[in-house]
Amino acid sequence: LIALLGPVILLRQLAARRPLHKAVFNSSSAVVAAALAWLAYGGVSGQWVGVATPVTWRSALGLAAAAGVYFLAISVQVMTAVAWAQGLGAWKVWSRGSRLRIVMFLGNSLVGLTAVLVGQWNRPTILVLPFFLLLLYGCYNSALKAQQERDLWQELHAATLSLNRVELPAVLTALQHGAGTLFGSEFTTLLLADDIGHGGALSPALLARGADLASPATVDLRTGSEPVVRELQQLGLTTAALAPLVGGGRTRGALLLGFKAPVRLNRRELQMIGTFADQVSISLQHAVLFDEIDAQRSRLRVIVDNASDGILLVDADGTVRSWNPAMELMTGRSEHEAVGAALEAVLPGSLDGGEALTGEQLFAPGPAEVFGRIVAADGGERDVSLALATVEAPDAAYAVVVARDITAQREVQQAKEDFIATVSHELRTPLTPIKGYVRLMQRPGFCDDPVRRDEALAVLVEQASQLERLVEDLLSVSRMRHGQFDVEPEVGDVDEIVARAVRDLRASSPREVQHTRAASSPTARCDPARLQQVVANLLSNADKYSPSTEPVVVTVQDAIAGVVEITVTDR
Repeated sequence: LIALLGPVILLRQLAARRPLHKAVFNSSSAVVAAALAWLAYGGVSGQWVGVATPVTWRSALGLAAAAGVYFLAISVQVMTAVAWAQGLGAWKVWSRGSRLRIVMFLGNSLVGLTAVLVGQWNRPTILVLPFFLLLLYGCYNSALKAQQERDLWQELHAATLSLNRVELPAVLTALQHGAGTLFGSEFTTLLLADDIGHGGALSPALLARGADLASPATVDLRTGSEPVVRELQQLGLTTAALAPLVGGGRTRGALLLGFKAPVRLNRRELQMIGTFADQVSISLQHAVLFDEIDAQRSRLRVIVDNASDGILLVDADGTVRSWNPAMELMTGRSEHEAVGAALEAVLPGSLDGGEALTGEQLFAPGPAEVFGRIVAADGGERDVSLALATVEAPDAAYAVVVARDITAQREVQQAKEDFIATVSHELRTPLTPIKGYVRLMQRPGFCDDPVRRDEALAVLVEQASQLERLVEDLLSVSRMRHGQFDVEPEVGDVDEIVARAVRDLRASSPREVQHTRAASSPTARCDPARLQQVVANLLSNADKYSPSTEPVVVTVQDAIAGVVEITVTDR
């Protein structure tokens, strides 16, 4: 029987299309284990041919010893071969599936002993026993396959769950682990048609082959095309399973599971690889979408953080939900202080209409832009323009506020208004005496007196000259904005220049002006027109802000250390 065991198992293995070296190993290991079992039985029972009738305790112990030796011999041989082929530790291989092997050993031993007992009790029954054993084996095999199928699909479910990631590196890690656990692949990678991940550029032939598939298939060194074979050799693989990655209406690439030894995958295994590849494709789409969303979020964050205008988000309860750096600069309050706080606490202020700046005001119907004034953390006030927009999110409604500091603009606007008022006042000053003397000269008989006529004309000429200087000043302002401002210095009598400014004020205002001249008529190098303008502005300011009954005093002092000092004193 032992001599027949080797050829029978070898033929059975070859009929199952196992590789020759595996068939030889399985048949030879069975022969060696059976021979060791025969020696164990003979050594324990003392019988080397047949089994004693009836079965004695010694022969029963011999059969049990033979079964144990056969089990251990087969296990050690298979464990050693698997550990050597996969580069694993012997104990790790032994512990994997040890419970199932022990159950099989006990079941086989019990069936064998039962067969011996039945044969000795009633030999004809032995003819029926094979059918019973085949039935028992069929039930056991079906239960085992069902358990294996259940375990396999549980592992597939666990592997697909582990692929539910949004980061591409995490997807690749889960892919490597899941493929190794489910299919025992020694090399796993994604061959992608775009720039997501890696592997596609290194294996264009395998990528093209996998992308053209409608369902998973295998390629190996014997059946693959020359480019495919060359790439398999470069990867150190003998067999590879390829499954297309289809998603978003297009094929993104292929999943490659590589094996260093020849491997035959049945239809069921290829179907599972297809299911696994579909989940990989879905996870890949999620990862790509997440990367796009993350990139858009990063770009938006950069825009918001570097915007010159303040941007904040307020919910319907009036709580601040975001606060960009420009708001920190504008208010002096940090994002840590603002986010989660009430709007009134971090942005106190009021609108131009007098209403308090509150969260309710942001959601109230009204213009898209409002103006107001806020109080910063240092107590300073800022004029602001608030652009408002209300958005509806799935969880709540929010008001998006873009705040712009317009304090400088309002100051410029106020300066323009003050400038216009000043210019109007300055222009009115020479126009008043011009208008008065023109009306005086229109009176009958006035021009008959040559002295009075000449005096009036002299005043008109002087006031016209003053008006001309004012117009020139306006032009000077325009030239100064373009970096052009001319000063024409010359030696001038300071007292006379101040006297002209005093006379102009007396002609336009009833206020008393006291002009104290210097002891000597001091001269200085100056632009007479500019100097008169400066003194006139000081006099105008003194006239405007002093009580009407108080005089304005102007004093010119003699030159001291080469400097002439002019003093205008108001009240």
